Amino acid sequence: MNAHREPLLLLALIYAMLGSGTRALAMARRGLAEAQQSGSRLTEAIAALRLGHAYQLVTTNDPAPALQHYVEGMRLIQAIGVARTRAEAFLGLTLLFGHAGDLARAEADAREGLQIAAAAGDEWTAALILLALGGAGVAAGDSRALDWLEQARQRFARGGDTYGQAMVTLWRAIHALRANDGPAADAAIAALLDAATTHGYVGILGGASLFGPRDMASIVPLLLRARSLPRHGDLARALLRQGFPTIAADDTVEDYHPGYTLRVQMFGTFRVWRGAQEIQAREWQREKARQLFQLLLTQRGHWVQREQICAALWPDADLDAAERQFKVTLNALNAALEPNRPPRVAPFFIRRQGLAYSFAPSYGVWIDVDEFELRAAAASDDPDFARRNAQIAVQLYRGDYLAEALYDPWTIEERERLLARYLDVAVRYAERLSAEGDQAEAIQICEQVLRRDRCYEEAYQCLMRAHARAGSRSQALRSYARCLHALQDELGMAPLPETTALYERLKRNEAI
Repeated sequence: MNAHREPLLLLALIYAMLGSGTRALAMARRGLAEAQQSGSRLTEAIAALRLGHAYQLVTTNDPAPALQHYVEGMRLIQAIGVARTRAEAFLGLTLLFGHAGDLARAEADAREGLQIAAAAGDEWTAALILLALGGAGVAAGDSRALDWLEQARQRFARGGDTYGQAMVTLWRAIHALRANDGPAADAAIAALLDAATTHGYVGILGGASLFGPRDMASIVPLLLRARSLPRHGDLARALLRQGFPTIAADDTVEDYHPGYTLRVQMFGTFRVWRGAQEIQAREWQREKARQLFQLLLTQRGHWVQREQICAALWPDADLDAAERQFKVTLNALNAALEPNRPPRVAPFFIRRQGLAYSFAPSYGVWIDVDEFELRAAAASDDPDFARRNAQIAVQLYRGDYLAEALYDPWTIEERERLLARYLDVAVRYAERLSAEGDQAEAIQICEQVLRRDRCYEEAYQCLMRAHARAGSRSQALRSYARCLHALQDELGMAPLPETTALYERLKRNEAI
């Protein structure tokens, strides 16, 4: 089993455990290249698993790369026949599915991994699997989480593993804070910070680590509370400055943060999650609370006067009545976003300045529109990375911006801007796929574009080329006929000269 101890692959695991995902990825990639060069299939399998671990940290919102490498590692292991190595694969899958919110799948993978580890007498891997399951359980609010963590702690203690015990303590502290068990939280936080400084585990409190939370916002309340603990205040303040500088610089944050990232889907159906938990319809209490949130999201980063909000949401009511409605609606919104906020503590997500309001949290928000724009604008010399960014951008556009607020005037400009951005990104991605030989996917994306805008001429051009490259000249010619009809029918226009020139080349059966 020397493959597990290959220096590069061992470093990849250590970096992932200590919260350095980019270094873990670099080591795993180098380890994979060396394994492929030497022809060691077992080492190649281990490298694939370590790549899966690293990708869990560097692509936290995109589980596909990690899953792809775990599947590849399992395939290689199956071919080699070294069954005990599969335990690490199931460990990775437990982490991946557990922190994605699929605890049932995580449990199933953990059981498989524990059986393999037990048969091999591998107590350490068994402890890591239980730690993985316990951490995912805490994140999901599962009542069994503390039992899984205790089983892991006992195994780590028998083996003298201080890292494993520290990670158990981290999850116990998060659990205690969420349960409002102050004494238990204080004891766990103090023990964790002692272990972090003594053994060099500080990285797990400032960045995503393999066995730590995927949602780093869950660390923030822990460090805020630690600022008031004897012997640990200075360290907690330093860790906040290093890992969460926007929180450290936020004068409005004293000792409260919700402890989760607010995830918002604005393309297509409007959905909001507190961490991994989706806000259900009944939690909004009233439809206007959702609309108020949508308005503040559209204007995020800007202050909106209460009078403007009232005019937008209650246009037919007099100002006094609208302001009464606004007060009740704002309370409902804050309760939906932060149901466990202590009394008389200012909300974290919805800020107030005089009579103006803003959605401007200093940390802990993910919005699909922002991710879409980031992916769409990303430039890279790595073709695989660039392709993946374009693919994710196209996938994120599940529908028009705030489609349920189609006729609200404050949504129109942003909806049109984002639709134009999507059409451009999608067609460029389809062109790339077609040039690389994936005509079926290119055609599918072009058809998706045309369902959103039947007059988007660049999509017809790409469609014509893709059909021609796929050997279907008749379909390519029909695509031009569709373009001609759509433009004449809706806009009274003829196709662009380059579209017609492409059609003429197709008629002459010239190579595309």
